[in-house]
Amino acid sequence: MVDQVTQLQVIDISSPTDLTTIPNDTDDEFFPNSIQIHNKKAFVTDEDSGLLVFDLISPTAPQFITSLKLPDFAFGISIQEERAFIANGGGGLQVVDLSLSDSPEIVGSIQPEIGYARSVSTDQNQIYLGSIGGGVLIFESESDSQFMKVGSFENAERVEISPPLEPGIIPPPPIIAIEPEILPPAPPTMTLRLIPLAYSNETGFSIEVLGPTGLAVTIEISDDLEDWETLEQIVLSQDNQILFDEDAGDEPHTFYRLRSEP
Repeated sequence: MVDQVTQLQVIDISSPTDLTTIPNDTDDEFFPNSIQIHNKKAFVTDEDSGLLVFDLISPTAPQFITSLKLPDFAFGISIQEERAFIANGGGGLQVVDLSLSDSPEIVGSIQPEIGYARSVSTDQNQIYLGSIGGGVLIFESESDSQFMKVGSFENAERVEISPPLEPGIIPPPPIIAIEPEILPPAPPTMTLRLIPLAYSNETGFSIEVLGPTGLAVTIEISDDLEDWETLEQIVLSQDNQILFDEDAGDEPHTFYRLRSEP
């Protein structure tokens, strides 16, 4: 894991109920934002230095290999095979060749018309770029330098793609799109949220809905952020309510959004 206080930290997760920090000898000072592990190497995005590469053959002693300067601040990173896709602020999306980890190089880029790129996820040949002011943009990659925009979603800033669901595994949160302009006034301590919980063969994907008691809401699903279908319409009978999507897992990924009703 990385943060801007302790920089690069290695955590022993062999016992999930007793996480342990493994001491390491990394004394480098940097300002990391995100990390991805690939081929026993850590690829870290850094605000000042761009992309940093560390060797993890010995987890207790990560060794700095090299860095790659990027046009702007580096934020989110997603790795697909030997390519790193990096959300690069005002530099848009940068595509980096990792086939030679000691000398990575930029091989392509996407410069959206608007927005400040902060997050990115990839799914096969599709790239989801989340930005401040530009929403989520969806591209299909034809090559390192050829991209075609195939969709967008305005009311979102951060994007994360959940992997195909497996029984008993809690997936990372999917994109949760909330349109604030249609939300009714709510107490400062109460927000309207969707929270992914877990998946099982019996009940499917369980979702927790948080919101004011008595509020009518609609939960919608999509597999492309373009076409949305109603999963369920409910009136919240308590501050939190659990719903189940029994068909979850039929698609490679599923997006959920929550709408309040007048």
